[in-house]
Amino acid sequence: MSIIIKINPMRKLLLLFSLFSVNAFAQTKTENYTMETVCLNANCTEKIQTIKYLDGLGREIQSISNTFNPNLKALVNLTEYDSLGRQAREYLPMAVSSTLEFQPGLNESAVKGYYNGLNLYGTDANYVYAETKFENNPLQRKIKTSAPGESWKMDGGHEIRYEYALNSNSDAVKKFELTTSYNTTEKIYISTLTATPTMYAANMLYKNVTKNENWKSSDGNTNNLTEQYSDKEGHIVLERKLNNGTTLNTYYIYDVYGNLAYVLPPLLSEKGTITTTLLNNLGYQYRYDSRNRLVQKMEPGKLWESIVYDKNDRVVYTQSANQTNQEWSFIKYDKYGRVVYSGLHTSSATRLALQNELNGSTVNFEQKSTGSFQNNGLNNIYYTNAAFPKTNMTVLIVNYYDTYENTGVTFPTAAYHTIVNDPSSKKLKGLGTTSFVNILGTTTWNKTYNFYEQDYLRSVATEIHYPGNGYTKSFFKLNYVDQPTDSKVVHKRPNSSEAERIIEEHFNYDDLLRLTKHTHQVNSGKLETLAVNTYDDLGRLTSKKVGNTEVNPLQTIDYKYNIRGWMTDLNNVDASLSDATKLFAFKISYDQLKYGSRRAATATGLYNGNISQTFWKSSSNNTLRSYDYSYDGINQLTDAIFYKGTGIYAKNYYNENITYDHNGNITTLQRNGDTESGSTPIVIDNLRYTYSSNTNKLSAVTDSSAHPSGFSSNKTGVLYEYDAAGNLKKDRSKDIIEIKYNHLNLATEVIWLNGSTITFVYDATGKKVQKQVSKTNPGSNPVPVRTDYLNGFQYKNGSLQFFPTAEGYVNVIVKDNNEKLSYVYNYKDHLGNTRVSYAWDENENKLKTIEENHYYPYGLQHNGYQGGRAIGELDEGGISYPKAKGIPGNGGVEQNFINYSGNQSYAYHYNGNEFQSELGMNWYDMNLRMYDPALARWMVQDPVIHYTKSTYNAFDNNPVYFADPSGADAENSSDGGSDSGQIWSGLGGIMLNSYEATVIYSASGYGGNAGRDNDNPTPKDKKGNNSVFEHKYIPDNLSKTAGTDYISLDIYTRDNNGQLTSIYSEQATIGRTGEIESFSTKTMVFDGKKWISGDPKNQLFFIKEYVDLASKFKAADTSSILQYYSQKNYNYQNSSEGKTRIATFNAAKTSISAAAKKIPVVGTIIGGVLSNSLDKIDARNFINDKSLGNFHEYDNKRQTGFIINKNF
Repeated sequence: MSIIIKINPMRKLLLLFSLFSVNAFAQTKTENYTMETVCLNANCTEKIQTIKYLDGLGREIQSISNTFNPNLKALVNLTEYDSLGRQAREYLPMAVSSTLEFQPGLNESAVKGYYNGLNLYGTDANYVYAETKFENNPLQRKIKTSAPGESWKMDGGHEIRYEYALNSNSDAVKKFELTTSYNTTEKIYISTLTATPTMYAANMLYKNVTKNENWKSSDGNTNNLTEQYSDKEGHIVLERKLNNGTTLNTYYIYDVYGNLAYVLPPLLSEKGTITTTLLNNLGYQYRYDSRNRLVQKMEPGKLWESIVYDKNDRVVYTQSANQTNQEWSFIKYDKYGRVVYSGLHTSSATRLALQNELNGSTVNFEQKSTGSFQNNGLNNIYYTNAAFPKTNMTVLIVNYYDTYENTGVTFPTAAYHTIVNDPSSKKLKGLGTTSFVNILGTTTWNKTYNFYEQDYLRSVATEIHYPGNGYTKSFFKLNYVDQPTDSKVVHKRPNSSEAERIIEEHFNYDDLLRLTKHTHQVNSGKLETLAVNTYDDLGRLTSKKVGNTEVNPLQTIDYKYNIRGWMTDLNNVDASLSDATKLFAFKISYDQLKYGSRRAATATGLYNGNISQTFWKSSSNNTLRSYDYSYDGINQLTDAIFYKGTGIYAKNYYNENITYDHNGNITTLQRNGDTESGSTPIVIDNLRYTYSSNTNKLSAVTDSSAHPSGFSSNKTGVLYEYDAAGNLKKDRSKDIIEIKYNHLNLATEVIWLNGSTITFVYDATGKKVQKQVSKTNPGSNPVPVRTDYLNGFQYKNGSLQFFPTAEGYVNVIVKDNNEKLSYVYNYKDHLGNTRVSYAWDENENKLKTIEENHYYPYGLQHNGYQGGRAIGELDEGGISYPKAKGIPGNGGVEQNFINYSGNQSYAYHYNGNEFQSELGMNWYDMNLRMYDPALARWMVQDPVIHYTKSTYNAFDNNPVYFADPSGADAENSSDGGSDSGQIWSGLGGIMLNSYEATVIYSASGYGGNAGRDNDNPTPKDKKGNNSVFEHKYIPDNLSKTAGTDYISLDIYTRDNNGQLTSIYSEQATIGRTGEIESFSTKTMVFDGKKWISGDPKNQLFFIKEYVDLASKFKAADTSSILQYYSQKNYNYQNSSEGKTRIATFNAAKTSISAAAKKIPVVGTIIGGVLSNSLDKIDARNFINDKSLGNFHEYDNKRQTGFIINKNF
């Protein structure tokens, strides 16, 4: 790539003139300018040029970017200055015919006319610039900044405001005193904080106030603003946020040398006396040596961590809070300061002893050597071992630079470019050539080789070699500006004789270097078009064709944006969707509400980038669903109100309501869910969080809803415990008795009460390479399920499941020893959440939806409609066997799990990360740490410090705006539910007149499959208008010894208006070995304003007996149980009573089906499911043998049963 910069030196006399008139512009040839040319080919006949025109004072007034292609428009940017020479306005870019000429007629009117002509922004197009107002004094500080658009126009009420002052006595800024002394024993400076602060006197601090775009005059000084106080040396001493009148203070305290010594977050700073215990639990503490190097730190809820440096101030040793057992991490450098190898060092020495050792060392770097040493299974490390540490090392990473000598390299021959292939070539000075990375806990290594182009030394190939002779080789063909135009990946499974898999991709760009087409091919098979992109004149992606071919894509996705460039639409939520057009649509509202006049009670326009509403619709039922969001004064999400359809009133079926403490820890969380019918939603979570005294560490959660969905635990007392680094080590709510971590604070083993385990294996960089699930069954030796992660190629028990593409993944299906590949594509929302997955069914020659996932804001998946809904069941090879006729509704896409599509191992959903559902763990693996969507909390402290928030805070408490796919730090959404392998309808109950009956069954068994209801709970009998369905259902996939089974049998009573008036519930829990762990009955009555506990009732469902039978079935020898009931059934069904009962049921079935179809809600939503389910029940056998305690027998094929309580 070549860059040419030209400067026009003409018109020097214009400087004097410009002092008096900044609005006078000369003709193009006489304007001052600088021009940058980016050459796209060797002779620069293809190029992109950017010219910046300057006024006589050297200030930029116009910039134009243009390409050599006359068919592409140029982008012009206009900047204006006020009479004092300050940059007052910066205009939105405007597209003009291809040119580099100065545009003398470019002004506000021209830009406004251009944007009005686009017919995209309505009245927003009348305000096409960002504007700044300044103080009218010599300081000339900003006092207001506005953004483009009518909603953000200057003096329109939604600018960012800045105020400047000195502190006053009423500001009540605490002054924390420190005494800093040199500890001669530790040779560090220790600052001691005075327990009780004084107050800063007036006019001692600078006070800067920032009011965000949501601030309004009625907020005064109580909301939507931040105050920052600084001392005379520029140190920030207080950051104060105002949240609905609540003051949240974060104090920063410095030692006498200006080093940050303490940080007191809001929950700590409000304490009257700051004790050592409070500091250790809630504060940040830092200590320095005589060279002002940070040598010790303590973060909230952790032990002290230490750092040791060499003479060049490079970090050599670190000891984290979990490395107190004489373990240190070490780094060794070469003489250029590059890391050559690193690992773990065992030593009983103190931090000071190690520092003294390094201070006295005469050698502090390593160099390449012709000799080698062996360590941790790596036979030849061709470096010296002269710098500390020299002994007791476990090397984990080795890096080589400059040459390939002694690395065992084999140079590739399939590269697109001619590469440097001389092991001792001198061309590669300063470049990394080889990296060996240990698989933690083993003596095996991954070896990575980087290869460079012969002439320009660009990285054009990489090979990763795995233990067992497997590899992934990647080759890139680069254009003149280093963009890949072609790539090839060659992958071979380790320890296998399987043939290589070759994936080839091709990338096309337009003359502005934007990706226009991306194709994909596997093993010389069909050339698949992943994406064809179309851009508008302003460079924004407006359309993307996905899948199949450019002429006949599977989907065409349309994008729209507001005047500020924020995405607003992905397809059209107001349109009717179908497989022939669009499978999914999504909309975001910011300042301008959809149905705003109807939703004044639940939504308000927001101007600071927060999202006020989201809407979504899928072709499976063409129903519009949406959330209205509310936030507190510091942008924390407080309410998500669910709507269905376009009605005025919220349905509230999937609401989420959250409150927080002053550190941002969640204190309460309420969720509704599991149904989309009825006038009153079901509360599935009513959580209250309890924290260990004066800490951020969650100790217990209680759920007064007693509902098994969402968070589900009936345990009391302390549920959560933590290790020395603040990592969760016990979760009794899930029966997890121990979680082990490595030195990177990554979970390596999760152990359950019954002995089941999940182990995770990582390489030394923290990349997950393997997961193994071992389920304990009494009297058996189940085979562990192993998942291998090989740079995107994911294997299950040695069989390749899938590998990713830019738009989804390629599913690998094996049936009858024949392998078939299927491209699966994902619709994702603005956060990267997978919403709809789809693929082409070659057997039926049609497009089909594979899976839908819709979410609560904090990531739990919706149940009760297609949200979080697997469409079909897969066998071991991933082949689909349809088990339901479809989802009720008028959607145009058939919902059977399609042949040759989808994969139950693909569980990358929320934020695009993997959901770990095995053994009921139900955490998302976000790379650096695990996340629990039911609790909306991390299991490990944040590796990136946010002083004003809890270290367990997720997404800055704004999961609608932020994503955190890395687990490191929340990402702005503008930057850049799990598949359980089963069918379930999500239908909790069917309403007939005044009563509803539901059977809710779940299990925390292995794989997320246990406890999913394979057939809808269905009615047995009907006794007039006010009867309930008296069925009791034991699913065929009762988890047996896999996990804990939760069973809830409920009755909902409604008045004549359909208003829910009372709920009666019987709930029981069956343990892993069949024991009955708990049993309860509960009645809730609505008194017109709130729900209160009702009078106790005798059992209606006889759930104790029901659970007793289910537990026996779970723990006992299945064959004898089945044999006994099979015989009973045979005798009964041939008796006169049995024949009569079966005939009665068949008649009742017909009556119930007809009655249900007459109810509007039932008829339109669940009619098909009901009919289908009744047909299935008709094929089963029933008995009512009193000797069995009013229980029906089990069917010997499906292992299911029904229970009748005749006394109800």
